[in-house]
Amino acid sequence: TDTTTWVGEMAEVRLTHGALEPSEFLCAAVPQTRNPPPAEADGTKAFWYLDNAEGTAVLDNATPIAQGHLPGNKRITAIKTPVVDERTAVAASLRMLNAEPLTLTELIAQGTADAEMLGFLCDCLCYGVSFVVAGPTSSGKTTLLNSLVGAIPPGRRIFSIESGARELHFCHVGEADPDGPKDHLKVQTLSRPSEKAELDVSQEALGVAALRFSPELIAIGEMRDTEAATAVEASLTGHTVVSTIHAGSAENCHLRMALLCQKRFPIEFSASMMQTVLAFPVVVNAARMPDHSRKIVACVTPEGKICYRPLYQWEGGAFVRKNAPGEKLTDLMIRHGLDMKGGSAWLGSRSSS
Repeated sequence: TDTTTWVGEMAEVRLTHGALEPSEFLCAAVPQTRNPPPAEADGTKAFWYLDNAEGTAVLDNATPIAQGHLPGNKRITAIKTPVVDERTAVAASLRMLNAEPLTLTELIAQGTADAEMLGFLCDCLCYGVSFVVAGPTSSGKTTLLNSLVGAIPPGRRIFSIESGARELHFCHVGEADPDGPKDHLKVQTLSRPSEKAELDVSQEALGVAALRFSPELIAIGEMRDTEAATAVEASLTGHTVVSTIHAGSAENCHLRMALLCQKRFPIEFSASMMQTVLAFPVVVNAARMPDHSRKIVACVTPEGKICYRPLYQWEGGAFVRKNAPGEKLTDLMIRHGLDMKGGSAWLGSRSSS
């Protein structure tokens, strides 16, 4: 019953039951909002409806796994018997996303990163250096990207690409208040999956369309398929691209991106790997710590034969600057307008390294 209450109230899910067996008590107390579903063609009945922002998904013996996005930026995944043991019957996982982005000051206050590291990443966004935030699920990758958006100067053209739910928060021109986010010229897009190939709008297709909008920043919520090839191509052709990916380290990040690119362009793998390294010369590693806090545990840049040079690192209970950015990164920023006398803390650390 406690689990039922959590699913019904916290997830704001409306699960409607059909013909329930005695063992399927887990969500039986959720208020019924729909008449029991009609019998399937084989005579069985759908056990649950999952109403979500994308429509209604049926959770039954034929489709025992259902996923969706709920109002208020919530993700839900539900699974039931026969793939779940009969005692549990139905299990649901809910992910609550931040309704509002955290400020950089708040990130620093909660120990996610220090000011110098965040200043460096802000300058990367503003001055032409593409980077990717890598980490496991719920490690704070998207939270970090949202916080860095506030560093983008007003009037920049931003094109965002996401799948399922809108998690990246940007501000239209005229919407910002004096103390709020910067004004941006933005186009925010969501992919639209379809069983009909001619109606499917993938993140890859949106990435191709983004290049025709002359964006100054392309933000991809997460690279999980062939959109990685489009992201690499966009960065290599001079666009600033920022994204996230599920990977446990910088090397694994570039390896996984190369594997995703291979799905679109099956060229020599070493060539795919080199392209991803050149396209994303900075990798930020986010992690969820044992105390459930989120931290940037490393910020690295590849060099040589894909060795990784640490720039910043969480070490001994503190954020430590390990090395200054190399000349290639700094020169790239200068070509995009970075003022070397602008006062950024990492520039001072560069001259002292």
